[in-house]
Amino acid sequence: MDDQKTLQALNERLDENYNAFMQGWLKLDTPNLIEKAQEIAATKTVYTTLRGGHVHLENIEYLLQFRNPLEVVRDQWMEEEFSVPDRELEHAIWAIGDRGDAVQNYELDEAFHPPEQGGVKLC
Repeated sequence: MDDQKTLQALNERLDENYNAFMQGWLKLDTPNLIEKAQEIAATKTVYTTLRGGHVHLENIEYLLQFRNPLEVVRDQWMEEEFSVPDRELEHAIWAIGDRGDAVQNYELDEAFHPPEQGGVKLC
């Protein structure tokens, strides 16, 4: 199989896989659909990226051995993406505080009174 046909075969398989996932999601009630939001987002990200042709030929050939390569890559993506959220979340929180612009961009809780620091009351 030449390179173009190999890529076309993967894209067709990805389309089939994505459509099957979509059909399953459409059958879910709202609470279950919400519970699957992370999985749905990861599936869409992986589908779009793989479908965009950002895969080396040897990897395409490897993925074609699976009936559902989208599921295989999505599951690995989710495992890696969400394996150590504490560190990434802590960095995100640090960045919010470091930039300091959140107090201008988001509604503040008027009932919150920050602790006094060094005898100076924060405004």
